Amino acid sequence: DEILIADGEFELKSGDDAIHSDAAVTIQGGSVSIEYCYEGIEGLSVTVDDGSFAITSQDDGINSAGGADSSGFGGGRPRQDSFSEGSDNFIMINGGDFTIVSVGDCIDSNGDLTINGGTLQLTCSGRGNTALDCDGSYVKNGGDVTTNDGSENNPGQMGGGMGNKGEMGRNRPER
Repeated sequence: DEILIADGEFELKSGDDAIHSDAAVTIQGGSVSIEYCYEGIEGLSVTVDDGSFAITSQDDGINSAGGADSSGFGGGRPRQDSFSEGSDNFIMINGGDFTIVSVGDCIDSNGDLTINGGTLQLTCSGRGNTALDCDGSYVKNGGDVTTNDGSENNPGQMGGGMGNKGEMGRNRPER
């Protein structure tokens, strides 16, 4: 089912997804600290309106996927998620403060990725991954995004997913 987090303080550790829904994850506020996990926040869609997030993950920090993937440390074959791009898959960040350190992608949308606001500090290990990765379109309407690999200007094109499909020209930051 869907998950709605309106407020609260969460200190989580998990051998798989710390927060997971086979449908929508919506976070409207609160403080989420995920010290250790395979994936931090995963849902068919993920919408964040506000909150404070500190996520350290062995795969993706935030992932829009779909279905139960059993891809964590003890449940299957890591890095073998079979999710594909779809209109139900998206990540939308409207606000919040994010610090994500990830071995995989920090933010991985198997659909569209929209950033309307917030402060995002994203660090990924590389090794075929990027701080920002999306298989659909990438739209940045606002917010402050800092990555260690430059993927805020070119999501997924540095070794991760398929990346932007046609939205890039209008999303480059003004200098």
